[in-house]
Amino acid sequence: AHDPRQREVGTRGARFRREARLAFQPGDHFPGAGRQRGALRLVHLVQLPDHHPEARIAVFNKGIGGERIDATIARFEKDVFQLNPDLVIWQVGTNDATANDAIQHFESSLSAGIQQLKVKGKDIILMSPQFSPRMNVRSNQLLYIETIRSDAQRYGVQLFRRFDIMKGWYEDGMPYAQFVQLDGLHLNDFGQKCIGRLLTQSILNALTKP
Repeated sequence: AHDPRQREVGTRGARFRREARLAFQPGDHFPGAGRQRGALRLVHLVQLPDHHPEARIAVFNKGIGGERIDATIARFEKDVFQLNPDLVIWQVGTNDATANDAIQHFESSLSAGIQQLKVKGKDIILMSPQFSPRMNVRSNQLLYIETIRSDAQRYGVQLFRRFDIMKGWYEDGMPYAQFVQLDGLHLNDFGQKCIGRLLTQSILNALTKP
């Protein structure tokens, strides 16, 4: 699952080596119904304590499949701030792009959401949409990818480049069928496991920094 295209994430490493609470806030598609199916895909994040047994690490999955950005932000108070996580991993953009929502509205909402999290002092990882057949035929796809990248840079938050990683797989000769389900949108078990490993390894890499 190693991929040179992954980017390390910046977290407050010293604090994470003692205790950490991670909130996973995906608004994007998950196969199956709601949160439970998504929770299964976090198996590698849940294994973080195996790498740092001295730390107390809790992972909370608060994603709802099919949800768009405004509905996700509306749940921040209940499903993020009340948990008081150190790190928020926000998977964003796929549903908004497939619904053909205006990019201007998406950018405004994304900016507002990031600022809400930063005001609360949260570390943030934005996760870009997937590279898949149903996403790749959309005329607004690259606008969404660039908007997420631009806002991550603008606000100094970390970006996990899922789109670039999966595009790299495809350009290296891996067929869609190996990492995408037959619906042409959702990642299959192999794709989810690889992305989970890469995300977890990125966090672990950040923990090794002084």
